[in-house]
Amino acid sequence: MLNRLLILMILTTILFGCNNESGTESTDSSIYGKVTFLDGTEAANAEVRLIVVRSNQNRFTTTDANGSYRFDNLFNSSYQVNFISQSYEVNSYRSPELPLSGNSIEHNFKITYSILDDFKSSFISDSVVLMQFQPAGAKIGNNFSAVSNLQGYYRPAEGDDITLECDVYEMPVNVNWSDTTALTPTSIKENFTFLMSLSETKNNFRHTLEIKGNDIPKILSNPTNGFAFIKRTNDEAVLKIPCIDFNNNDFGLVIKY
Repeated sequence: MLNRLLILMILTTILFGCNNESGTESTDSSIYGKVTFLDGTEAANAEVRLIVVRSNQNRFTTTDANGSYRFDNLFNSSYQVNFISQSYEVNSYRSPELPLSGNSIEHNFKITYSILDDFKSSFISDSVVLMQFQPAGAKIGNNFSAVSNLQGYYRPAEGDDITLECDVYEMPVNVNWSDTTALTPTSIKENFTFLMSLSETKNNFRHTLEIKGNDIPKILSNPTNGFAFIKRTNDEAVLKIPCIDFNNNDFGLVIKY
């Protein structure tokens, strides 16, 4: 009887002793780090999830005012750090596997924006459109090399004659958006700073604009009074500015990294 009881206790220990993250005891190991945006500002109050790769178990924590997070008393196993965005403007993040075997790992990561959203826009005429991006931009700062390109689209209604082909000028800070005398194509070309020319590609469904190379920092520098877009073609097409949300005509640019 005693032997049977001893065997049962051993089996119970084996079965239930393995019911943890990796089949080993908790250790002093930790995964910790700092979460920032591309411009270096701290991502405070961001929810960070720790995933046990083998079992898909989760732990959660929130970054402090400095963007720091920490998970302590971890088992020897492989983990991933995960940030799930609650906003369509911000990308989610998932780290590569981080193996723990009695060690601790510092894993810092950056949160990136998925779009450069408009702050305000105004259609002055069929040939002139004004747009100012969100004052905080996409929190890229001067880290322009992280951006591969910026893309914008416009989906015209059937029969619409529209174009995205334009020249882009920087709006001087002293120019009022409602001052139509200063916002004709001729006046803009003579008095504003020219930044770039943009060409579109198009098919039956949408017109596409892409900004890349040396033109990326010109847009991401985000002047305080915005940009003036002037139609490049001499036809009857109406100039439009790119959309990031077709259904709501939300203007802006998609950021590709």
